[in-house]
Amino acid sequence: MVSDVGGLTVGGRRPGLPVQRVFLYGELWYRAVAAALTLADTGERSVPEALGAANRAGDGILARGYEGVKWGRLDAVRPRRRPLTAAPPLRVAVIGHTGRGNYGHDRGAGDAAEGRVQAVADPDAAGRTGALQRTGAPRGYAAYEELLRQERPDLVCVCPRWCDQREAMVLAAVDAGARGIFCEKPFAATPAAADRMLAACERRGVTVLVAHRGRETPYFRWARRLIEQEIGPLQVMRGHGKADRRSGPEDTAVLGTHVLDQMRSFAGDVSWAFGHLTQDGREVTAADVRDGPEGLGQIAGNGLAAYYAFRNGVTAHFESLPGEGGGSPWFGLELHCARGIIALRNFPTGEVYRYPHGLWTPAPEAGAWERVSLPEWETVPPAGRMDESNRRYALALLEAIAEGRPPEGVSTGRDALAALEMVLAPAESQRLGGRVAFPLAARGNPYAALSAP
Repeated sequence: MVSDVGGLTVGGRRPGLPVQRVFLYGELWYRAVAAALTLADTGERSVPEALGAANRAGDGILARGYEGVKWGRLDAVRPRRRPLTAAPPLRVAVIGHTGRGNYGHDRGAGDAAEGRVQAVADPDAAGRTGALQRTGAPRGYAAYEELLRQERPDLVCVCPRWCDQREAMVLAAVDAGARGIFCEKPFAATPAAADRMLAACERRGVTVLVAHRGRETPYFRWARRLIEQEIGPLQVMRGHGKADRRSGPEDTAVLGTHVLDQMRSFAGDVSWAFGHLTQDGREVTAADVRDGPEGLGQIAGNGLAAYYAFRNGVTAHFESLPGEGGGSPWFGLELHCARGIIALRNFPTGEVYRYPHGLWTPAPEAGAWERVSLPEWETVPPAGRMDESNRRYALALLEAIAEGRPPEGVSTGRDALAALEMVLAPAESQRLGGRVAFPLAARGNPYAALSAP
């Protein structure tokens, strides 16, 4: 008997032993799983005990999320992916700026790098000291340019949330010979800036990931399988920003970019979009254009509604509108399918729900909303899920560089550029008074053009 589970092909049994079934949810790098099963094969430990031991031993793997009725020895493990090749540890550097974007993902990167973070840059002395303590890096610099010149890291984490220094930091890392870059979101303020960064990275063969949340979690893989095998096809998506004090373009740029990237992970590329911008319920005008915070450039309005048509026929709506309170409960994505609905809320720390019908209000006997719980993620304490998300991103980048292949299950620089165009398309649609095609022809800030005479 052979069964396909969690990216491993597991089969075979010794005479007299019950058939073993292992459910391994998510990105379980089979190197660690194989090591755990080797421990179990001595017969001295059960498979769950061995997996737990491997997880506690470090190895950068969260090998949780298994269930079964009976456990024993597994006689054959045949990985479908080639094993990792032996390679020298990659050198990692972290760039932050306390008070100007701070650090979005230094802790997770340090955990994934298993102690290989060699230096931190931050012009703020107290912030630099804190980052050194969090990452365990032995050296700190006030200027990131000096860090890159002295350390020549393989992987650079560009951590400030503000995007006003993003392009300079990324281009400096490329010039210093970095092989991979892990960027905080938003990737850039304009498509033109993203174009320049990606062109430089692609000329030098540098892999870029951007810290959008969702793809790296087991829930998104579960949702794709459920759509493909049971409730599909996917028909309509609906995304929501947090709609807090930042409602409208700011919310869409700094947080909605997560949801828009999630949409693309399920539906692919956008064909065209239409948008509507408002200020306190009325149409925005040139007088509403203002300088946005955190290096976003100019923005306008406090309400945004957008409609996206994807190339595969799926459609999507995104809203960020002022209302009562707002916050994390509003933030997320709903996937409306022919035979069911999935709600993905506030990732990576939030919850997932499933509705067993394509209609909102079918007959009562059709079922009700149900909470979905996958052990691989739920065993991570809620306070640690952001770090775990970052760790998985950094690990995916390290693995891709070591193996010389594209990264898997994460958002790339190209994905981030596509999400940025979705962020800005509503403003360009408002300016032109109609729908806009993708990729966007205008590569600058459409809000600035909206204010032009």
